[in-house]
Amino acid sequence: MEPDQQRLLDLHRRLLAGDRVATEAVISALLTPLSQEIQRKYPRTDAHQVGEGVTDALLDYCERPATFDATRNVPLDRFLSQAAWSNVRDLLRGEKLRKLREETRFELVRIQRR
Repeated sequence: MEPDQQRLLDLHRRLLAGDRVATEAVISALLTPLSQEIQRKYPRTDAHQVGEGVTDALLDYCERPATFDATRNVPLDRFLSQAAWSNVRDLLRGEKLRKLREETRFELVRIQRR
């Protein structure tokens, strides 16, 4: 179900005003829909990585709500969806680099043992 944009803007204002309870409300409203959206758009992506990317996007936003500019006519959930996907993409890139480093190390060890 699509989040209510007016409710999200109200939560955004509360975060800007320093309302710590708003963090829980933002996460409660958006964690599941954003996770499902990212998983649907990128079905080959590991659910754990999707969850981590979405959670990081939500927590980063709640920590620094001023990163969202409500005057730009981009809905908050779209802003956070883009942030979440960027996080997931970075996680995937990091995983790919880690595997490449492991393969390179393995190959170096194999060559040294010759």
